[in-house]
Amino acid sequence: MPHELQRTIGNPVVPGVVILSEIVQATEAWLHWARDPVSVTSVKFMRLLRPSEPFTLLLERLSESTVSFAVLRDEDHIAAGTLHRAGPMSGQSHP
Repeated sequence: MPHELQRTIGNPVVPGVVILSEIVQATEAWLHWARDPVSVTSVKFMRLLRPSEPFTLLLERLSESTVSFAVLRDEDHIAAGTLHRAGPMSGQSHP
């Protein structure tokens, strides 16, 4: 059995990609970035997050196209990083 599965059987964790998806969705809703591509320019995961644990997402706008984020569980940092909006893609029009 792969080592990754041994760690999570009976001890589930929220996958990092799910946490990142929540961060991107919250940022898109907050800053109305839904029509532009968004990239995760940096991310560091520091602790595991269990499915039953509540967490807090902190967002800080650094510029028109960059946001820093932190995911906290109580005082513990779960993840931190930055997102970047690429802006409208050339050749595409927005309604």
